Amino acid sequence: MTKLSELIKDRESFEPTNEEDFFVFGIEVDTDDVTPPRNVREIGLIAKTEDGELTNEVLDVTISYILAGIDVLVEFPADVDIGDPRHLMATAASVNASLSFLPPKELTTESFEAYCRRLEAVTSAYLRQLTMTKFVMPVTNYLQYCYIEVLDPDASKTFVPEDGYVLSRFHESMTVDQSDLLKERIRKVIVDHFGGEYEFRTFALGLMGAVSGVVESSLAEVVEEQRSQIPPAGWYWLLRKEDSAFVMSRFDGVETWNIEQADGSLLPIPTSSAGRDHVLIEAALSPAERAPAATEADADTTKPEADCEPEAEGEA
Repeated sequence: MTKLSELIKDRESFEPTNEEDFFVFGIEVDTDDVTPPRNVREIGLIAKTEDGELTNEVLDVTISYILAGIDVLVEFPADVDIGDPRHLMATAASVNASLSFLPPKELTTESFEAYCRRLEAVTSAYLRQLTMTKFVMPVTNYLQYCYIEVLDPDASKTFVPEDGYVLSRFHESMTVDQSDLLKERIRKVIVDHFGGEYEFRTFALGLMGAVSGVVESSLAEVVEEQRSQIPPAGWYWLLRKEDSAFVMSRFDGVETWNIEQADGSLLPIPTSSAGRDHVLIEAALSPAERAPAATEADADTTKPEADCEPEAEGEA
């Protein structure tokens, strides 16, 4: 177990070399210093409670780190009093923290039964706390599996957890028989909450349908927003970043800019490349619209002056 004071002390020298090193767990809160550790994306803080409620010390660190952009997982060892699970769930929801309820270090018949009862109470509280949007381990993980069972029964038969935290904290801490029994008891609470297997299946299918609808709507909004930012087909003056020269370009309205070259020809360039190397200045008249007999003075008025520094409308 690592002490938080040590993590804070070593914050300047903490340089993760592997992706998993950005995530630290099993941290004991032994200081009231709320300085966020450097280079930490997610942290697991060992819970401390008084009369079943998280201590101010743990809560202060949790809130400070979340505000600093660090995901916080409050870890409850089996011997830490959790008081009323409903109150604990409401507290976690209010500060946007995840929770993890760890199994006993020594699983006897008595300690395993006590752990099962704890998770049954936690599951019930979790399902009733509609504002809880973070994880409650291992309940959330198994609830996700139950959804997979409904949506893709074949995939659920071969589903294997890959999350390193779940594997080390839960799967490796108990036998397969104990794990299966624990899942059965959690499942019963889930099914009973929804009123039965049929009702849960109906809810799961409805939930996934709603999520799919939201995703489709969101994608449509993104596409429409992107489309509104694309200029219509036509001729434009562009500022070439390389030499600050103004060049004519004909945009097809979709993905290609035909940009004027030194010899007067038009070179087709994809929008991504054109936007990287040019700045869109303003719409321009096409060659056909410009009077063929225009005087040199007239022609000068149709082209932006290089030393005027016109205001850019956006990237091409």
